[in-house]
Amino acid sequence: MAAFYLLPSRPQLAESFTRYCQSLFPGVVLDDSVGHEMLEVLLSHVDARRETFTLHREDLPADEPIEIGLRDGFGAETGDRVLEIRLPERMPIPTVRVTTSIVDAPTAPMMICYNDEVA
Repeated sequence: MAAFYLLPSRPQLAESFTRYCQSLFPGVVLDDSVGHEMLEVLLSHVDARRETFTLHREDLPADEPIEIGLRDGFGAETGDRVLEIRLPERMPIPTVRVTTSIVDAPTAPMMICYNDEVA
């Protein structure tokens, strides 16, 4: 039994990877190619698994049901699993804690900032 992962379009998925990485490193500007490179590395690992296939929405004909496109274009058979992945409208942003303290002055207050909001 094979597993077919039906992913969002390549540009949409790569953009979401880039945005997520950007949120992990506030203040660091990442090139758009970061998401594309991450996507290719991840897909190469998943595709190396036996009976596991990844494809993107644009790989299937838009005018026919997913099951027909998978059967006719990719050899899907009865009993194969199809996992359709959809991105949320807004990806969750990790909490980033930035602290600034003065080591030589233990009485000075420490500033704590979570995602640009001072706590």
